[in-house]
Amino acid sequence: MFGKRALKADGKAFACLKGDLLAFRLGDGTPAHTKALALPGAELARSRTASWLPIEP
Repeated sequence: MFGKRALKADGKAFACLKGDLLAFRLGDGTPAHTKALALPGAELARSRTASWLPIEP
């Protein structure tokens, strides 16, 4: 799909490995997205088509 291993639902990726981090795709502006960005160390990573939130283990 985009060169990374990913977890998919209905053919759409919702999580992938980004280096040593697990990145989640969350809808921009949703309560889940806002809450996740408030986590310590959270930073937004953008691709051409989506926003991804990498989380440290």
